[in-house]
Amino acid sequence: MASSFLWRTANTCSSLRLQTRNTLLSRELAASQPRCSRSHMAVQAAHNTTINVFLKNESLKPATEIKLLSVVAESQDTDFVWVSKDSEQQQEPSSSSGSGETFNGHAFMRHVQSHAMGHVLLSTPEMTSTQEFMRQHASRLGGDVVLVADRQTSGKGRGGNQWTSPAGCLMFTCSRKLTLPGTRAPFINYVACLGVVQGIADAVKEAAPSLEKPLDIRIKWPNDIYAGALKIGGALIHTTAQPGGKFLVLTGIGLNVGNAQPTTCINQLLAAALQHQGVTAPPAVSRELVLAHIITRLEQCFDVLQDQGFEPLEPAYLASWLHSGQRVMALDPLLHPDQPGLPGPAGGPSSSPVPLTILGLSPSGYLLAADEQGCSYELTPDGNSLDMMQGLLKRKV
Repeated sequence: MASSFLWRTANTCSSLRLQTRNTLLSRELAASQPRCSRSHMAVQAAHNTTINVFLKNESLKPATEIKLLSVVAESQDTDFVWVSKDSEQQQEPSSSSGSGETFNGHAFMRHVQSHAMGHVLLSTPEMTSTQEFMRQHASRLGGDVVLVADRQTSGKGRGGNQWTSPAGCLMFTCSRKLTLPGTRAPFINYVACLGVVQGIADAVKEAAPSLEKPLDIRIKWPNDIYAGALKIGGALIHTTAQPGGKFLVLTGIGLNVGNAQPTTCINQLLAAALQHQGVTAPPAVSRELVLAHIITRLEQCFDVLQDQGFEPLEPAYLASWLHSGQRVMALDPLLHPDQPGLPGPAGGPSSSPVPLTILGLSPSGYLLAADEQGCSYELTPDGNSLDMMQGLLKRKV
C-alpha cells in the first residue's frame, strides 16, 4: 500500500516529523536548520497539497527522493506520498468514459513507452496550477518529470487566460532538458503541439482499432488544439535558457478527453465517428492512455529537434495544422507602428491590410506567406489579438 515520507506519517507528532525532516535534509542536502517553527509546521500540515509519486522502476527512487526533499525544504505546504506497485490493485480504475475523478498512475505507467520522460509521475487531486508548481520547483525537480492534476483552481492558458478544469479534462505539465542552438528554440512550441496531436491519434487508435478514419484533430498556430471549429486543448510552454546551450522546457497542456463541455472532447468525437460506422457501444479513451501516448511522442519529437533540428519534423507538423493555403490579412508595421490600419503618410503607401496566402513556417519560426505577386513575407502577431491569426504584421523576406 502507499507509504508517505517519514515526516508525513499519519500517527507521527509534529515535533518528531520536524526532527525526522531535519535529519533527512542534513544528510542529503546539508541543511541543518528548519525553516519554520514547530507550531507553524503543524498548522500548515492541515492545508498541504498532497502529491502522489509513481515511478516506472524502483531504481529511480533514491535520486527522486533527494529532489523531492529539496522541494519540501523550499515549499512547506507540499506533501509527497510514495505509491508502490504493490498498491496497484487497490487504486480505483479510471472511469470508462475517460472522465474518472482520480488519475490512475499505475495505468499510465503500463502504457507509457518513453525512454525517460514521465518515468517520474506526480499526481494530485487538486492544486492551483501544474504549470506554476513546476515553474517554482523546476530547478530542483529537473527534467523528465510529469505532474498531472485532477482539478486546477487557477489553471492558466496563453496570455494569462484562465483554463477551466471540468472532470475528464487532462491537465499536466512535463519537464524536459534540451541541448540545442538558440535558433531552434522558437520551434519548441511547435514540436510540443505536434507531439500532442500525434499522441492523441496513437491513443485513439489503441482504444478503437476499428475506427476507419482518424479523428480530424489539428494544430491552430501557434499553440491550440482544434477539432473542426472547436477548441479542445491548448499548450503553454515555458522555456528557461541555461549555460552551455541548454534549455529547461516546461510543457503545460490542457486537453478535453472526457468532458464534452465547454466545447467538445475526444471521447465525444470518437463516439460520433464510431456510431457513424454503426458501432452502438463505442469505447472510451482514458486520460491515462492519452497522457502516456502524448509523453511518448513528446520525447520522440524533442529528441529529433535536439539532434537534427525542426526540418525532419516540419512535414508532419504542416500536415497536422490548419493553415496551409489559408488566406489572411496582414499589415505593414513600418507605416503606422502605433496605429496599424490607418492610412499611410500623405502621398505614401496605404497601410490597409494586404491579403496573403500562408505557405508554411519561416526559418525563424514565424508564419511564411506570399502575396498575389509571389513576394514572400514573414508574419508575426501584433500582440493585441486573442486570436493569434488576427492582427498579423508582415515583413518582406
